[in-house]
Amino acid sequence: MADDVSSGSSRGAGGPSGEGADDSPPRRDRRAEMAALVRTIQEDVERREEAVAVERRRRSRNRRIVYPALGLALVLNILVLVAPPSWVIPPPPEPPTAEEEELALRLAVYLQGQKLKAYERDNGRFPPDLQAVRSPGREGEGPFPGVEFQYRTTPRGTFELLGEKGLHRVVYTSIQDPEEFLGGAWGVLVGSVPGREE
Repeated sequence: MADDVSSGSSRGAGGPSGEGADDSPPRRDRRAEMAALVRTIQEDVERREEAVAVERRRRSRNRRIVYPALGLALVLNILVLVAPPSWVIPPPPEPPTAEEEELALRLAVYLQGQKLKAYERDNGRFPPDLQAVRSPGREGEGPFPGVEFQYRTTPRGTFELLGEKGLHRVVYTSIQDPEEFLGGAWGVLVGSVPGREE
């Protein structure tokens, strides 16, 4: 009977009728629930560990590809900087020949002369100096870099325009035939003017 009393007290304090008895499942059911919970936790841990392992394998595989590729790119960049191939940095253009420099000078002097003639058409006289017809260019150079001009009017109502660049020097007068003055540069000038033929 002592067993009954102790078992009765453990089941509840509701009294002899058994009211208010503990409704908890027997101990075996608790153990089964605990075992199921532990299994669920273990499975979840295993799934997470497998996901981490898969991610590590993926990263490792990527590293095996990326690091050698980066190394190769670095080596190629160093080679291009140290010994650049001709397709990376093309060779500088050939310097102009003396004939090409003179043709360019003749063309610059002729174009400057055309500005002087345009000024004369608009104003009835040639300008007093080249500043009146100077076109903007780089600071202090005008539109023809490196070309030095000297200009003077003549008593006959014409002008002379001297152009110098390096070792080349040419003189253009307002009454001079453009084709004769320009020589080979005439074809360049005529070819660049739309609708104008030789």
